[in-house]
Amino acid sequence: MKSELSLDAKYQRQTTPTTHTVCAKIDDFCNLFVRDFFRCVTEVQEFRLLLTGLGVECEVSLEPGLFEWLGWYLAGVPRFMTPQEFHDAGLPICLTYSPIWPLSRYNIQETTEQFYDRCYQVTREILKKHESEGLCFLRLCCRADTH
Repeated sequence: MKSELSLDAKYQRQTTPTTHTVCAKIDDFCNLFVRDFFRCVTEVQEFRLLLTGLGVECEVSLEPGLFEWLGWYLAGVPRFMTPQEFHDAGLPICLTYSPIWPLSRYNIQETTEQFYDRCYQVTREILKKHESEGLCFLRLCCRADTH
């Protein structure tokens, strides 16, 4: 049975936060980017709490450009919660982040090649935007199975 990453991170955060400080030398600030699926946001929040336990303050930003291949959604892209809705629900999301690839740029007819290109462009822009900060976490919520 496979456990969810959020449960793994929560368990690690509760049981062994000090053991990670030996091997983790992380800058004072990091950035976490996540696509706007609720389960992905909750998973990255557990990871953020783990890092906070290590004394690392992180900001979580919703980046629609990290969303999966749009070819699965021919009937239309699902409605996502906004950063404000996540924030109001108690999940600290950066409200000032401006997405590199906003929802308005989604192409339902996206080919797999276009998907890989979109992910490449978004990743490249995130890294370029934060290269002076030294460390950038990219957290992609990926699953081979479906829920």
